[in-house]
Amino acid sequence: MALESATYVSGLVQANPPGTDPISQGDDHIRLLKKVLLNSFPNADAALNAIHTKATAPSSTSAGLIWFDTTDNVLKVRDETNASWITLPISPVTDFKILGANGVGWVLPTADGIADQYLKTDAAGNLDWATVGTGNFKGIGHSIIAASGNMRDSTMTDATNWTITYNKQSATSDLYVSAYIFMDAASSFDSTSAMTGFVRLANDSGVIIANTTDNIQAVDFTNPGSGESLDTVAQSFSRTWKVASADCPDGTTGNNEFRIQQYISTVGDNLWNWINGIFMVMEIE
Repeated sequence: MALESATYVSGLVQANPPGTDPISQGDDHIRLLKKVLLNSFPNADAALNAIHTKATAPSSTSAGLIWFDTTDNVLKVRDETNASWITLPISPVTDFKILGANGVGWVLPTADGIADQYLKTDAAGNLDWATVGTGNFKGIGHSIIAASGNMRDSTMTDATNWTITYNKQSATSDLYVSAYIFMDAASSFDSTSAMTGFVRLANDSGVIIANTTDNIQAVDFTNPGSGESLDTVAQSFSRTWKVASADCPDGTTGNNEFRIQQYISTVGDNLWNWINGIFMVMEIE
């Protein structure tokens, strides 16, 4: 009698037993089949589900059944109540791809990143490791200024009370300098014409920093009196300037001092009082 020696299903020989073997030896084959089934499925205490690969859902289903839907090229699993299909967020056709919807998703990098890197997407929806530091928030500095200063005429020299020093962390990062200034009219305010002007950012030597000049809105009073307040117009203004790394006062790292300069179109001193303000510097690379 041809009886193979098998431990698992893969060890069974399909041709056994041949038709010439006596029927009385069939019990040996039955015991062999039981042994390899128990060895191959030792924890099978419920129905086992195979993976169905076809364009339409299996007609007979059970909880946990996996279906490779070849119409949408997605994997689906039958929910625990055997009532519906749940689409899995992994692609069975593209390596390292996580699906957001059928056919749409993100392809993961195939190599590990290094410390402090992060994932970002490109235009094609692929994910890859970003260069260390790119887009990182590097630091912040702030200052509350209580000393008053004056809005000046075209000399623009009285700005020493409106400075902030920030210790730059990286030679290649940009700085974002924000100023929030509270204003009121000075006691010697006396003008009947509209006034326009600008504020701008300079370094500690008074050199204007590129692309940091902004206009101030026009202010127009009719026969204002001495000490006229700004009750009918804005009493404050805020500006944020981006200072590219190449335009930073220090240029690389270390202390960078920023100074606000201000100018109004009406000639004369002490037209506006800068009561107090807040400076803030953010460093981003």
